Amino acid sequence: MTDVGCELREAREGRGLLLRDIAARTKIREALLMAMERNDFSRLPTGLLARGYFRAYAAEVGLDPESTVRKYVERVAEQAPLAPMSNAEPPMREPRGPRAARRVAGATVVMVAAAAMFVLLPTTPIRWRGSSTSSPEPASVATTGREVPAVSESRLPAVAAVDAATKTVTAAPSELTIEIRPRRVVWVQALADGRRVLYALVQPGESRVLQAQQQMLLRVGDAGAFDYLVNGAPGRRIGRPGEVRSVRITTDNLHDFAAR
Repeated sequence: MTDVGCELREAREGRGLLLRDIAARTKIREALLMAMERNDFSRLPTGLLARGYFRAYAAEVGLDPESTVRKYVERVAEQAPLAPMSNAEPPMREPRGPRAARRVAGATVVMVAAAAMFVLLPTTPIRWRGSSTSSPEPASVATTGREVPAVSESRLPAVAAVDAATKTVTAAPSELTIEIRPRRVVWVQALADGRRVLYALVQPGESRVLQAQQQMLLRVGDAGAFDYLVNGAPGRRIGRPGEVRSVRITTDNLHDFAAR
């Protein structure tokens, strides 16, 4: 069985370091470090945040961070009990009885009617006076360090501005911009107007720019290391080192998050 905790403890003791030395360098609480050495993963966070802890610990004691994370994942898999997946979808069953037959018949009628409307509707695109017949492709929005296709205007909460003279539709600009600049490795989950735009470990020196029309929900793994800008202004501290915090920044309360 992979004993990643024993390897971390032996490497630490071989360098003459105490748990409080590792805690001071990594900003991970001693109780969590002790749980890591004992392979007591029930006391640790899960997912990317736990992997970030093991990477940071391994780097401080001279072990290969990626190899240590791989051994941690293997140990978690060894400890996990074999159980059926609770989120698995139940098998599909054939409908039975007269009520089921009526539902199937009704669904069939709706599908046939929809197909007939599709065939009978004109295929000529609607033209606005003074505009071309082709619609421009939506621009990509940079959110998590790579380009992500923009959401269609029908799904955005912002109201588009319409030029009455030319009948052209212009997308409303972003009202809220959050730029993340962590001082240490920080796990961040972000929802922009209810849509997840970030779920990752953000490295120190790395910058992530997130945009929303109305609100941004942030869940941060190490609040004390979370530095950020709100619409270009430095943001105030949202918590202490090692603390997991959730914040909601909106166009109405963004001034409350500006550093004073």
